[in-house]
Amino acid sequence: MKKVVIIQRTLKKYRIPFYQKLKEKCVLNDIELVQVYGKDDILPFNDANLNWGIEVKNYSLSLFHKKVYFQPILKYMHGSDLVIVEQANKI
Repeated sequence: MKKVVIIQRTLKKYRIPFYQKLKEKCVLNDIELVQVYGKDDILPFNDANLNWGIEVKNYSLSLFHKKVYFQPILKYMHGSDLVIVEQANKI
């Protein structure tokens, strides 16, 4: 079985239908889908949860007037065939 891991700083409500459908397609194709996400510390009312997803704590550090985020996710990436990481210049 192949393993795909998707990592996002936060999981928003509007993305849930997409991930539910993606999970269904992955199951049909013998692919393990792992969704790893943190909680939004700026707009928590827009956060969502997946009953099959993995919620991790977001850690942040202010560096040169910018916020840098860290998520303890290495153990979820172990043995994966593909890792998809959110790319955003301002999140």
